[in-house]
Formats: sequence, C-alpha cells, structure tokens
Amino acid sequence: MILETVQLTKSFGGLTAVDAVDMQVEEQEIRAVIGPNGSGKSTMLNCISGIYKPTSGAIRFVGESIGGMAPYALTRRGIGRTFQNIRMFNSLTVLQNVMVGRHCRTEDTLLEDIFALPRYRREEEEMREKALVYLDFLGIVDKRDMMPASLSYGQRRMVEIARALATEPSLLLLDEPAAGLSQGEKSALADEVRKIREAGITIILVEHDMRFVMGISDQITVLDFGKKISEGTPSECRNDPKVIECYLGGKVGSHA
Repeated sequence: MILETVQLTKSFGGLTAVDAVDMQVEEQEIRAVIGPNGSGKSTMLNCISGIYKPTSGAIRFVGESIGGMAPYALTRRGIGRTFQNIRMFNSLTVLQNVMVGRHCRTEDTLLEDIFALPRYRREEEEMREKALVYLDFLGIVDKRDMMPASLSYGQRRMVEIARALATEPSLLLLDEPAAGLSQGEKSALADEVRKIREAGITIILVEHDMRFVMGISDQITVLDFGKKISEGTPSECRNDPKVIECYLGGKVGSHA
C-alpha cells in the first residue's frame, strides 16, 4: 500500500467537502476517484497533494503521516500532480517547461546559480537531459523547442504530465486529464497512463469521462456529497445500485 486516507475530512465553514473518507491505494495501481460535480473529488486530491490541510483524519504516504505538509515537501517525497486547468509557462519553451519540474531535485544554491558555478552548470545539463527523456517517453520530444501556445490542447496536456513526471514521483495525481480532449487524444492519453503505470508509478485520477475511467482503472472510489458511497473494480462500481442512483437520480430500477 502506497497511500492511505483514514476518515479524511475537509470542511469549509459549514460545508463538508470531503466527509470521513477511507481509501487504500496499492503500488502501481490506477485508482479513479469519480462522482458528480461537487462530490469532493478535487478537494480530496488537494488534501493529498498538500494544497489543503485536512480538517481531521489522516493521510499516510508509504507509511508516513503527511496530512498538512506543504506541496513542495510532498513533491520531494514523491507525489506529483497535474491540474484540471493546464498551467504552462507561456514564455518558456516546451523543454524549459518540463525542466521546471526538475528543480525540486537539484541541490545548487542561489549563489551558484547567479555565478553559473560548476554544480549549477552540471545540474542544468542534467535537468535538460532528464526533461528530454520524459518528453520522449510521452512521444512529444519533437516539440521541445516550440512554445506552448503553438501546441494543440492535447499536446499541452502531455507537456504538463511530462513536467509532473520530471519531479520523479512514485505517486502521480491527475486531475481530469481527459477534459477537453478529442476521442483520439483520449485514447492516446489512456495508452500513456498505462505506460506510466508500467514504469512503476502509482496513479490516482479524478475524471468525469466514464468511458475513459472504466477502460483504464484497476479500482474506483465513488464519492457523493463528500462521502464514499462505493468502491471496487470498474465492473463492480458500474453495477452498484448506489452508483447508478447517484449518476441517474431517482430510485434504482426506475431508469430501465
């Protein structure tokens, strides 16, 4: 088990966005977290990645309690993530955008950076080489010298994932990675997510596209109004009356 949440709760004033959720994720698993809008999916991801501090409960990563740790500390421990809205540095090339992800793994000081001392130059070259590896891994190394604005939406999504991989995560959080993609781009993304898992990285993804989720996930956790209402394989969740009612509304059996 690489990640565990125990009675994880996050409240905003009188609103409880995540309500006592237990979840256990095994190494090299693709875990989807799904649910209607407002069900607490992204809030849960934000708690795991350190953007939000949990109101109560525990988060354990490789056995270590991490609830409330800063995002940069969690990145260094091996938790990478992407966001629902693609965040690129538009004044930097694709290669430079991915190199940004490597900074959490460097040891040079500000003084070494300013004067371009040997360790700075050595680490800069290492960042470049690693960034090229991840771009090649995702099939977009030929875009390395382009600016983000000249890429398609799907290509920008791949650049964002490459930047997250450049942090060397053992756990990768993907927040709606298929949003805005064409069907062909979604198929290509699914292939890349499987490749990432095969490389030894565990994946938790929040996603609305059920065809994408059902085709790629090993396990699914279903949230509704912040509570976990179902968990299991895609087949188990697809046939769970609680999930059917959550997505279709009304009583189970009334939508035949």
